[in-house]
Amino acid sequence: MNLQILYADTLFLSNLVMNLLALSLTGRVMHIKYKRRRVFFASALGGIYSVLAVILSFPGALHITVGVLLSLLLVLIAFGNEGGGFGFFLRTFLLFYFSSILLGGGIDALFSVLEGAFGTRTDFLLRPADAVLIIGFLTYFLLRGITGLLGGGLPHSVNARVVYGERSVTLPLLVDSGCTLKDPITGRGAILVSADALRTVLPKEVLCAARETGIRIPKDPSLAARCRLLPMRGVGEERLLLAFRPNEVILSTDGASLDVWVALYTGGGTSFGGCRGLLPSALLYGRIKEKKIGEVRR
Repeated sequence: MNLQILYADTLFLSNLVMNLLALSLTGRVMHIKYKRRRVFFASALGGIYSVLAVILSFPGALHITVGVLLSLLLVLIAFGNEGGGFGFFLRTFLLFYFSSILLGGGIDALFSVLEGAFGTRTDFLLRPADAVLIIGFLTYFLLRGITGLLGGGLPHSVNARVVYGERSVTLPLLVDSGCTLKDPITGRGAILVSADALRTVLPKEVLCAARETGIRIPKDPSLAARCRLLPMRGVGEERLLLAFRPNEVILSTDGASLDVWVALYTGGGTSFGGCRGLLPSALLYGRIKEKKIGEVRR
């Protein structure tokens, strides 16, 4: 019989890495503004549980039940109730739970290769944490990789000034690679903004028409010509949004005006990462790329 040796420090660190990656990915996808120390504390708690689960040898059903409850606790510790609703919290939990399963499987396979210990029997031992440095570098570069893939080297957020008539308001927008909101007919892009953030700029009739319970196009012909209904799809959420065409949407990065719709988001369910809305990264990436090409040519 082959002997598989499982070290406590390796088990703890592998689960710490998995939880850090899964929580960071979840926070990014769900647009949650989180504190790193809370994410690290939650990840460490998950690592401690993985060690205790082996020591206590939980049976299958109990192990699954405790694992689900622990995942709920980790999400609550890491993010609190940033979205402001149970539905948002549930979607956050499900994303974390299934992403941790996928990441955990990959990390376990990696550690199995590194340890070179395959077999049917497990002895639980303890040794000095000689892999801490390697695992630390692994975690750092994986987190940087996830951030780079999702953000494409773009800033985390930018300010945008929305102008309509003689009124304007400047709002912080989270740059989001997962936001693909656009007019399905013309293909024109759109930014997603909390309707409350525009209450000093947009006409009252437009804000009333954007309400989630009775979304509609305004009756005023001059306002109706500036409005569209856009479909929005997110993690566990599909809905129609009222979009409005202001006079201008000006970015703080280069002072350029974007030719976009402004989709009005009403109700709870998202925190926009502490900002007032979302800016699709494709809109910003195109402008930054053009700017860099222009600088090279000069």
